[in-house]
Amino acid sequence: MEEVPGRPHHPRDHRRRQLLPYRSGDALLGRYDRTGRIRYAGRSSLLSRPLAAALRAPLRPAGEEHPWTGRTFSASWGPKAALTVALVVPELVVEVRADVSRDSVGRWRHPVKLVRLRDDLAPADVPLFGDDTAAG
Repeated sequence: MEEVPGRPHHPRDHRRRQLLPYRSGDALLGRYDRTGRIRYAGRSSLLSRPLAAALRAPLRPAGEEHPWTGRTFSASWGPKAALTVALVVPELVVEVRADVSRDSVGRWRHPVKLVRLRDDLAPADVPLFGDDTAAG
C-alpha cells in the first residue's frame, strides 16, 4: 500500500488507508509517425481514480524491444529528476484534452488531461505524429 503524502497516520485510520486506491501517477503518451516509429507526444496530469482503474486491466508490460527502453523522462522543465516508468505495449488509445502549446518537434508543452479510454479505436486510427490535423 502506498502512503498518501500529507495524510498523517493515525491508529484508527488503518482501515481507511487500506481502502485508498493505488496511485497510478501519470501516463507517457505517444503517437506513431509516418515511418511507423512511436514518438513521445507528452505526458498526462495525474490520472483520476476511475480512469486509472480502467487503464490498469488492459495494460500489458512491454519487453526489451519497446522503442523507449533505456530512455529517461522528466516531470518538468525545471529540475530534471528522472521519472520511474513502466513501459507497456502501445496498443491503447485514450482521448485527451490538451493545451495548444507545443514544442519545436510537436510534443505538448503542458501535461494533458486524459478524458477516457477509447476502446473503439486502434492506434492506426490516431492521426500521425507531426500531422497538422492533430496539432490542436
